[in-house]
Amino acid sequence: MPKKITVIDRPALDLVSNALDTELVKLGKKLGLSFKAKGGIYSNSVNGSVKIEFVVISEGQEGKDPTIIKAEAGWEENAKLFGLKTKWLGKSITFKGEKVKILGLMPTRPRFPVLVKGSDGKPFLLTAMTVKDALGRKAM
Repeated sequence: MPKKITVIDRPALDLVSNALDTELVKLGKKLGLSFKAKGGIYSNSVNGSVKIEFVVISEGQEGKDPTIIKAEAGWEENAKLFGLKTKWLGKSITFKGEKVKILGLMPTRPRFPVLVKGSDGKPFLLTAMTVKDALGRKAM
């Protein structure tokens, strides 16, 4: 058990977020949701807040990060608006010499809307044009 928090700062927010993620897994199982504590702010040494994101999970999505679930749904609903094809979801492309997998679309991030996962497993965002160019080269 960690020691009691006496000052709200970045390490305290990280500790609270991690503890929330652990507890929210249990709640998610009960409610059929996937939760994730996202970011946090503090205005002084005694006050802070953490944003909690949650999404409905479908069969087979248990334990999946809510951001990825949301991005997958975003791809299905909005890919054509960005000139992308729905069948490209889950495909791999080469970006800067590295294979990355297309995870989904974040339509609220219009400059870099495509969520991909690198070989290190960490997600990051690309432009729709980068993805279209890479898949165009692959098709040739």
